Amino acid sequence: MANYNSLKNAGIAKPTGNISLGSDSSRYTDIFLSGNVNIGSTSLTSTNAVAPRVTVITYPGNDTAANPAGGQTIILNGSGFQSGATVLVSGTIVDVVSFVSNIQLTFVSPAMDAGSYVLYVINPDGGTATSIPGIQYSGVPTWTTTAGSLGSSMESSAVTYTITATGDAPVTYSVFSGSLPAGLSLNSSTGVISGTTPAVESDTTYNFTIRATDAQNQDTDRAFSLTILAVTYTITPASSSVNEGSTLTFNVGGTGITNGTYYYTINNTTTAAADFSGSVTSGSFTITSNVGSFTVTPTADVTTEGAETFTVSLRTGSVSGTIVATSSTVTINDTSTAPTITPASSSVNEGSALTFNVYRPGINYAVDYWVINHITTTDADFSASSGEVTINSAYGSFTVTPTADSLTEGPQTFTVSLRDGPPGVGGWGTVIATSSTVTINDTSTTPPPSQRAIFGYGYNDFGGVQSAVTNKVSNTGVVATDTTGVGTARRNLAAAGYGTDKAIFGYGSTLFTPELSVSVTNLVSNTGVVASDTTGVGTARWVLAAAGYGTDKAIFGYGTTVSYSNTALTNLVSNTGVVATDTAGVGTARSGPAAAGYGTDKAIFGYGSSSSSLSITNLVSNAGVVANDTAGVGTARSALAAAGYGGDKAIFGYGYSTAHTTLTNKVSNTGVVATDTTGVGTARSNLAAAGYGGDKAIFGYGANNNSSQTISNLVSNTGVVATDTSIAGTSRTALAAAGYSTT
Repeated sequence: MANYNSLKNAGIAKPTGNISLGSDSSRYTDIFLSGNVNIGSTSLTSTNAVAPRVTVITYPGNDTAANPAGGQTIILNGSGFQSGATVLVSGTIVDVVSFVSNIQLTFVSPAMDAGSYVLYVINPDGGTATSIPGIQYSGVPTWTTTAGSLGSSMESSAVTYTITATGDAPVTYSVFSGSLPAGLSLNSSTGVISGTTPAVESDTTYNFTIRATDAQNQDTDRAFSLTILAVTYTITPASSSVNEGSTLTFNVGGTGITNGTYYYTINNTTTAAADFSGSVTSGSFTITSNVGSFTVTPTADVTTEGAETFTVSLRTGSVSGTIVATSSTVTINDTSTAPTITPASSSVNEGSALTFNVYRPGINYAVDYWVINHITTTDADFSASSGEVTINSAYGSFTVTPTADSLTEGPQTFTVSLRDGPPGVGGWGTVIATSSTVTINDTSTTPPPSQRAIFGYGYNDFGGVQSAVTNKVSNTGVVATDTTGVGTARRNLAAAGYGTDKAIFGYGSTLFTPELSVSVTNLVSNTGVVASDTTGVGTARWVLAAAGYGTDKAIFGYGTTVSYSNTALTNLVSNTGVVATDTAGVGTARSGPAAAGYGTDKAIFGYGSSSSSLSITNLVSNAGVVANDTAGVGTARSALAAAGYGGDKAIFGYGYSTAHTTLTNKVSNTGVVATDTTGVGTARSNLAAAGYGGDKAIFGYGANNNSSQTISNLVSNTGVVATDTSIAGTSRTALAAAGYSTT
């Protein structure tokens, strides 16, 4: 038969009735259509002409069955699937079906009992696929071992743990996450965990998850843990202290300790091997069922070492093996009987005798020697610093007497050693014993302030000569008539108190020029008697200042030298009136300053002139150290005077700025200078000032418009300056004054 396409193309007319195309015995091989084929009232299209078919059912993972609990995603592979197809498991319609393509569907399995179920896929056009035996349901493995801890085991021990799950045999086991302790392994067939636990520093917990898999490759996971316990050791002394010669037990305990031999070693904190019986500092003992013990015996020696301490370490393997525990510190009580030297009291007043008792066990008779060991004392602080002591029947005694001096040093300390021989070429004999520390109570009182003052030296412009006369000032501020002077007549010198009740004049010039400056000094006794010249120490200069410091010493400072150079040199004066050599100065070099003591034991230099008048100050510590410049307060001026008042304060007064002034500036007991106070009395310069009456001061003499004055101005103990008082004595200027006498 001719090809229908050829016939059609040949222009054959359409059939006019129902006729057959071909016959049962003469069939067309292939018919190619671009449209639909209508058979009766049914139209066959490219999508419904093929019936759906299921070829493969794929379960999650590598499972070969579905979980009866449902909820798993199942994949259907095949052909002829249409979007909107319905899936039935047996007679149960599946709720969730996803069309992937015409060859793949997915659906969420419903819950079903274990077994095989026919699976149907029904397309929207009614085309149906049937899968027999269909979908398989099989129960997943079920754990019979409770989740969580499987228990605990000691480190380095053999262990066996079994975990079990039921399901379609065979059920196998694997570690899904985490890891087992090192040394342990899991038998995949039996679920047995076995091996030797690892060594650990401390108790350690291992967390891991085991997966059980059944014959259908279905899995169930469960989390477990194992704790490996570290072996612990303790070593505890029966007491925290032990007497020499006594035995001390050390008890050893712990957990998980293997029975056997262990070792100990003594750690000598302040001990030595000789401090233990037989010089044995190590040993061995047995531990059974976590319990053991050993003993240590300190030597009962005759040496007095005082308390000593040690610890003991527990070791494995040998006396040099690993330390696994160390005891707390044990104190050895020194029970030795040794010579002693004991003061009757821990302190003694100056001028009082203190008894020292000596004990020398086993000595019937001996002559020993005691020697003072100075901690903060010197030989001068004792009536004797060494001596003999006789021992009779083991006992003896001697006394030590601190000197009752007048110095205020504060408490001082010393010890005394007992020696077995007198001083020789190699020194004293061997020390037998040394006492505890003894404190000397300073019974000296702070020296009272000066009660009297003295004006001295200077220049009289009427006679035109330098003067060496002095004028004493009573403790009520009355100036006495002239006393014939002693020493070199001079001007522009300085003076200060020293030694608590004496004074010193120093330096100055024998003419109105620095070229004739001298460095002589004149000491003043506590009765106001001026001594003859002492050859001076330090650079000769004039127009300087001086003040007391440190309660019993003095300091000269600043001034102009013979070469017309201003200087900042200072010279300290000891409490015996000895003038020290120059100290490199601190602060601005200048002439014409004033100085005074303040704060009971310090001093201050202030004002003066360099190329012009200054208002700077320099504080002096109670050790005689001069501080750097402090920006001054008040009117800059020179040729002024200063004195202490009120027991611990000072006052600067008068002087020359652009003219003579009567200004004063108070100084607090901390060295702070106050602003100007409008002055009282005659304005003048080159005057002198000193403290008197214990807490007051006096300004005296000086010059106003080149005219020497014989006036004074008393200063109250609150720093109030009184009006002029006519005073006795030769009028003069460029003199000096200082306090003396404490009575």
